[in-house]
Amino acid sequence: MVEKKTNTISEADEDIPVEDSTESATGEADSVEVQTVEEDKAAEELSEVEKLRAEAETARDRMLRAAAEFENYKKRAEREKNEFMKYVAEGFISDLLPVLDNLERAIGSVAEDDSSNESIREGISMTYHQLLGVLEKRNVHQIQAVGEIFDPEYHEAMAKIPSDEPENTVVEAFQHGYVLHDRVIRPARVIVSQGPQKESETDNSDG
Repeated sequence: MVEKKTNTISEADEDIPVEDSTESATGEADSVEVQTVEEDKAAEELSEVEKLRAEAETARDRMLRAAAEFENYKKRAEREKNEFMKYVAEGFISDLLPVLDNLERAIGSVAEDDSSNESIREGISMTYHQLLGVLEKRNVHQIQAVGEIFDPEYHEAMAKIPSDEPENTVVEAFQHGYVLHDRVIRPARVIVSQGPQKESETDNSDG
């Protein structure tokens, strides 16, 4: 009877390691599962951070682009304002030019050696030059013509004549031209040299 009891105890002792091994495997599985969940959670958080970072970068780019566009708009508006103010008087000056033309004609109609009308001539001349001075203060200037090379931007050719001056040189101005800043308000009307007359042309005209 004693031997049988001993065998029973021995068998019971042998079952204990099997239970411990099962519990250990279960614990390891739970640990792996927890670790996997934590890794997935960390990956999701990292993905969310990357997404937020990308959204922030996009918003920053939009803000910078909007700021640059607004700055360009301000500069363009300032240029347009300055351009408008620069030439705002152009219409008025254009209307004033015929007055200058008439003053020039009045001065030319009075002979310099006519002593009886000398005071009239001087008065008209003073008015003319005073008006030119006012215009010059507003950046309106006469276009240089006589002696200059013909420039279609500033000169309007009314005729071409033989002359001792080189070809395409302005030899006479019918009407003064004017510029406002760098814009031509009215080109000068001029006569342009064809250069010296050739001998064959002279002989034909004499014949």
